[in-house]
Amino acid sequence: MNFKINTKSFLFSILLVPLFSISKEEKNGNHNRIKANLATNNFIEKDSVIIKNGYQLTVRNSDPKLSNEFKNNIAERFFDAYPKMLEHFNPKATKSVIIIFSDADTDHPAHAINNEITVFTKFFTKPVRDKDIDVIVHEGFHLIQAYPESKNTPGWLVEGIADYVREIYGLSNAESGWVLPGTLDDKGNKYQASYRTTARFLLWVDKNFKRGIVEILDDKCRTGTYTSEIWKKETNKTIDELWDDYVKNYNKFPNN
Repeated sequence: MNFKINTKSFLFSILLVPLFSISKEEKNGNHNRIKANLATNNFIEKDSVIIKNGYQLTVRNSDPKLSNEFKNNIAERFFDAYPKMLEHFNPKATKSVIIIFSDADTDHPAHAINNEITVFTKFFTKPVRDKDIDVIVHEGFHLIQAYPESKNTPGWLVEGIADYVREIYGLSNAESGWVLPGTLDDKGNKYQASYRTTARFLLWVDKNFKRGIVEILDDKCRTGTYTSEIWKKETNKTIDELWDDYVKNYNKFPNN
């Protein structure tokens, strides 16, 4: 799920409402509502423009083999998650998004650039992966990030934040086989490993040292002012010191 930093920018701003205000009950309620809506909202059979509550989603189909159910699920999840993420992180982000379902042969499932998300359908036609509609949460969040090109913004943090947000706002992660790592890998990867490895670390820091740390990091990335000193300022520990503590307590999290 690639993110391409572009001069036209894309991702989020800062609100101080904690992400963890989204309860498990609310998630389950939304999930059931979305499933119920699918029975009546079969609107992605061809190229479509859908407008809801001030948000516009343009869907372009170039792969007729992909099921309408998957496309409908993607659209429903977009309208459920994207407005919440936008309002929490970056109210100035685009409210007009294009999703392209492409049958192009690539080595990655999806990517986002400017206001456009491309989903490569060969990755989503197999059992389990055809449940991975929360890919739209990760990719949609890249649009909300809206980070400008900056040598100060590390790619591992960009992707780690996007997966952190997917963990919070996703509704079908476990169903699709997407889970945060349960063990440290044996390659010696640290927080720079990106994606889920970084996301789990961010969750731990947020819980144990600084509530709202991700919102702060996101804001710094968007303004091109991120530096590693931010960790020390906000948590009284360097990022490497935080990682060392995290490793020592790895098997206890999320219960510590």
